[in-house]
Formats: sequence, C-alpha cells, structure tokens
Amino acid sequence: MNFGRQRSGSVGDRPGAVLKGQEEAVKGGSVYGAFFGQSSLARMALVNESSCVKVPDDTDLETLAPLGCGLMTGAGAVINRLKPTPDSSIAIYGLGAVGMSGILASAYLGVSTIIAIDLVPSRLETALEFGATHALNASDPDIVAKVRELTRHAAGTEYTLEASGNMRAFRTAYEATAPGGHMTSAGTPGPGVKPAFDVFEHVCTAKIYSAVLMGCCYPREVRISPFCRFTIKLIRTLNQFIPFLIDLHRHGKFPIEKICKKYTVEQFQEAVHAMQVDFAFRNALRTDLTSASFQGIWGGDQAYYRFRVTIVLPV
Repeated sequence: MNFGRQRSGSVGDRPGAVLKGQEEAVKGGSVYGAFFGQSSLARMALVNESSCVKVPDDTDLETLAPLGCGLMTGAGAVINRLKPTPDSSIAIYGLGAVGMSGILASAYLGVSTIIAIDLVPSRLETALEFGATHALNASDPDIVAKVRELTRHAAGTEYTLEASGNMRAFRTAYEATAPGGHMTSAGTPGPGVKPAFDVFEHVCTAKIYSAVLMGCCYPREVRISPFCRFTIKLIRTLNQFIPFLIDLHRHGKFPIEKICKKYTVEQFQEAVHAMQVDFAFRNALRTDLTSASFQGIWGGDQAYYRFRVTIVLPV
C-alpha cells in the first residue's frame, strides 16, 4: 500500500513510461492513481520499494488480497501498537475486518482476557470462534460496567482497540479503559471530529491514547514485542509482516476465508447486499475486465484492458 502517496507535480497526470507497442493505445492519455496512492485496475503499478512485498510462488493472491489493508491494520494495531502481555486484558470495539484481525492477533499472542464488542450477534459469535473470551453487545446501556466486570479489580481493560470509527463507541471504549491503560484508534469518523474525552480526566487517569495507521508497520517487516510468544526460529524466518500473516494463515491461525468472501463481478449487487444486510466483514470481486459489465465504465480498447483484478469492498 502506498498510503497517502501522490505523483510528482512535475509529472502531473502524464504516463511516466509506455510499454513498447502500446504507444498509440495510450497516446494523449492520462494516469490517475490518487486513491491510497495506488494505480488500481492496471496491468502495472509503480510503488515504493517499501510497499512491494515478495511472497511465495504458491501464494493465493485472491484470498490474501485484504492483507494489504484492513487485516494488516487490525493485526498490526495489536502486535505493533498495543503489544498486550499474556496476563493482560484487551477490548476490541467494532468487529469488521480490522476488529476481527485484532481478535485473531490477540488470541495468537495468548492474551488471557479478550473482550469483543459489536452490535451484530453473528459477529460476536464469530469473534468467540476466533479466540475472544467474552462477547458483549454494544447496545447494552451498561456496557462500560459489563466490560469492567470482566477485568482485574473491575478497573477496565489494560488495552483497547477502537475499530468502528463511531464516536459513541469511542467514548465507551475510553471509559472502559483502565487508569494507565492504552487505547488506540484504527477507525475514524472523518475529518473535523475531536476526541471524545476531557483533558483533565485524561491527565488524572493517566490513560494513553494513540492512533494506528496501516497497523503501524512496514509491510515488509514485523516488529517483535518482547512479550510476544515468538520462538527464536520464528523471529529469524518471519522478518516481514505480510509474509508473517501469510504464515499464520497457512497454519490455521489467521482464517482469512471467514473474513473475506469472493464474488464474480456479475454478483456485485449480491456482494453489496452481503455487506449491508448480512453484515459481511469484507468482500472481493474477481473479474476479467473484458466483460461487458466493465466496458461502459472503463471504455478503451478491449485488448488493452484485458487482465484480471481483485477489488476489495470495505464494510
């Protein structure tokens, strides 16, 4: 992911390079790639070296496509930012792809108390399958007290991941964090919204508040917490974060298939319905752009646009 990157002003939207034999096809054309700093729906893409991750030849790219965004964010928020210890407690608010990845990472680290909070019962059930020790419905008016009851001395959780971006959930998460505890945000309500806590209260409780962007990790490396249950062999062999998550997936520790479902482009409306009604975590469209469904959107010479693509639809 080239998060936040943009092309040089001296280049503008002109093609930086043209493949031999494609000169006429792109003559007078423009290149657009501002979304997340990447050029999607293209045969080739120019990326920063730090964003280019080499994976094993037998890697299922379609299944693992979400690793570059939400799943890396959720797992990295726990492993790289919060770094919970096995004897600690963690609460995760919002069980989308980011929150569920945080549940999986917490379970892998052996955190003793993992509390999942969401409004959707089916997601709470899945969180328990993924390793959460407790699941609470966020609509409970006594949710803060219920979270505290599950923690040491009923003081609140020592670690908190807020992954919904909802400010009501933000305030609940902050209140249910123990004094001296660490809360981090991976979700956002959009620009212009101020943190929902009082500075005086923040100082008196000595709570730590931070934010997490893309899991606070470089995709090509993994930061190892001294409290994580990694063996020396694992540290030596898994020195890249995305390959690290791929390895977890191969060993059944990161069941991406239960988080991300694949659809054909003809099933686009079904995929949207799954997100809006069935509360799917994250869906992917797999298509050949020569199909009629995309001709009217992308236009251009049919041969020039012939390639396969995976489009990830966020919740």
